[in-house]
Amino acid sequence: MVAKRKKLEYEAAVSELESLVERLEKGDISLEESLKLYERGVLLTRDCQEALQACLLYTSPSPRDKRQS
Repeated sequence: MVAKRKKLEYEAAVSELESLVERLEKGDISLEESLKLYERGVLLTRDCQEALQACLLYTSPSPRDKRQS
């Protein structure tokens, strides 16, 4: 069974993602650790994309609003 993970707030996810990228770019970690960081980065990227998509939907005018203009 897959454990449910807690999503971070957007800013925290971006901050962690930046830290992961810095560690990966240094190149001083094992391949196994690199893969773990990469997988974590993929999850963080998805969380960020979902948060941005939600903001876009929230801030976009609805079709009803467009017709009233």
